Amino acid sequence: MKSFLTIWTGNLVSLFGSGMVRFAITIWLWQQTGKATSLAIVGLCYLLSYLLAAPLAGCVADRVNRKAMMIAAYVLGAFATLGGYLLVASASLTVSLLYAWICIGAVLDSFYNLAYLPATTLIVPKASYVKASGLQSFERSMTEALAPLSAGVLLPMIGFKGILVIDLLTFIVAIVAHAIIAVPATLHREYASAGARKNPLVEGVRYFWQRKGLLGVLLVGGGFSLIMGFVSSIFPAMILAKTSGSNMALATVQAAPGIGGIVGGILVGLWGGPKPRILSFLGGGALYFILNIGLTAIGHTSAVWVIAGFAGGVLYPVVMSSSLAIWQSKIESHFQGRIFALRSIVYVAPLLVGYFCSGFLADQVFEPAMANSALLSGAFGWIVGTGPGAGMALIFLLATVLGTAMHLAAWLIPAIRYVETDLPDHTYDRGDIAQTV
Repeated sequence: MKSFLTIWTGNLVSLFGSGMVRFAITIWLWQQTGKATSLAIVGLCYLLSYLLAAPLAGCVADRVNRKAMMIAAYVLGAFATLGGYLLVASASLTVSLLYAWICIGAVLDSFYNLAYLPATTLIVPKASYVKASGLQSFERSMTEALAPLSAGVLLPMIGFKGILVIDLLTFIVAIVAHAIIAVPATLHREYASAGARKNPLVEGVRYFWQRKGLLGVLLVGGGFSLIMGFVSSIFPAMILAKTSGSNMALATVQAAPGIGGIVGGILVGLWGGPKPRILSFLGGGALYFILNIGLTAIGHTSAVWVIAGFAGGVLYPVVMSSSLAIWQSKIESHFQGRIFALRSIVYVAPLLVGYFCSGFLADQVFEPAMANSALLSGAFGWIVGTGPGAGMALIFLLATVLGTAMHLAAWLIPAIRYVETDLPDHTYDRGDIAQTV
């Protein structure tokens, strides 16, 4: 676990810097446009770019040295941040250039993540997959908790430029952390065969079609992403609309899932998570929608949103670590780059749909319909309120119903419920590891 913990530490530092930049981008863009659609387009640009890059990134991850691939992604990411700094410093940053900047970062994230996940499988003992996933959730949650609060405090003092300088420094830490560890440069013998030259998406589809249980888990994850795409993209706009544009209110509410995630990540990292994993994935997913999305929908104060975010943050590492552990234990290591690429497509494409539609639905349909004396305010106003932000809260309420029903229904399908017992765990021969670098 030593190599994993070193990578994990460097990644944690870098994610913190990136989280501060994301918060600064949100505030800058809201000040420029004041539209939920603009914030949704940020997510749209990110997800579309990530989606388009994933097939190539997955193939590269199975073919090249994964350590070198991760370092290259970080180095190029540092240059992208430097470019953003120059644009901000020269007062040349525009909304269009910001979207282009987001696209570049998404492509680099795709290459990094699709090397990071397969590399984790090789440097972490199989019995510790859930613990490693819990620590990965912890680093994301730590970022969510501290980065918005830190950026909210520092942004008035050092400005957007100062935030970008911090991000550049965190890239350096991450690059050094990755450079000093050893990662098995595994290239399975299969890649010397003609099969390695097949279309990776076709290979992935065939792989899942032969494993119906994993296909079901994949589709549930895709459904989760679709629903979350509709709510996550408009969440900052809803909070800002309901708090008269309060930066600190947004920072506080956005930090709550991170704090909860820290608690959940520590619990999973120490405990290893509940078993069977499929139960914690589906049952935890249903509770996530009820306690996080549902409570956010009916809440009217920052205190309620903080409680909802904290509850969701605690549950998220349990749900995601259980899901990832199933993937890592059932899929052969030499195939994981391509399979995780397909998984990314199935998870990201629905998010893309949500991000694409949510801004329009919020600004043009649900917000007007939930204004005082409007079409839906009489039916739902007593639950989600009326006025600014109420239409977006109604979207959250509908998402709660759909998400909860989906996870409970999936448990009724035997192929999904028994996926852990029906499919054997993968094994790989150390002879398939070419070298350690």
